[in-house]
Amino acid sequence: MRLEEAGTSYQRLLDEVRQQAARQPLEDTPLEAGEIAFVPGFGELNSFTRAFRGSEGTTPARWRTAQARAS
Repeated sequence: MRLEEAGTSYQRLLDEVRQQAARQPLEDTPLEAGEIAFVPGFGELNSFTRAFRGSEGTTPARWRTAQARAS
């Protein structure tokens, strides 16, 4: 089945995988966002922060704080 027929795209799948790869270490490790940026394939913290904010609506640091409070 082609991605388009499935209602998705390569970019959408890549973005979803990157978000999952970013959320897990933000939630489960003490690594800084700058270190985590390389896990999902971002070359620098600014790109990672911009992409994270675009999908989550907040910065990685604020997201981490909110997750810690919710636990």
